Amino acid sequence: MADDADYENMANDICDCVNKNTDGISEGMKTAIVDAVNSGKDVETAVQEVAMKDPAQAMKDAEKMMGLEAGMTKCGQDLEKKYENVYSSETEAEVQKKLVETLKKNKSCSFTYAMYKLGTQMQ
Repeated sequence: MADDADYENMANDICDCVNKNTDGISEGMKTAIVDAVNSGKDVETAVQEVAMKDPAQAMKDAEKMMGLEAGMTKCGQDLEKKYENVYSSETEAEVQKKLVETLKKNKSCSFTYAMYKLGTQMQ
């Protein structure tokens, strides 16, 4: 069974992955998404509000966000391979729950937590 250190390592690896793949997205857009997810506000509305303030930057952010899937998929596959033996005795739901709890505690992973939470809400 995985212990707290395993989850912290995995959360840090996921944060690194997200940070590498989102470094071209403006801090304003990231902050709007984090604030919306944490407050329960509609993310689409928050994104539109940012876009109205700076349409040119919003277009750049949208382009970067459209390209996220490929980088995140590759990174996710690499992490699954890296951690497959560590988590083999736990269900996927148990892993996801513990991982989300670990991400939430790590303040430097606030955007990763928001994206993860948003992704699970969309499923």
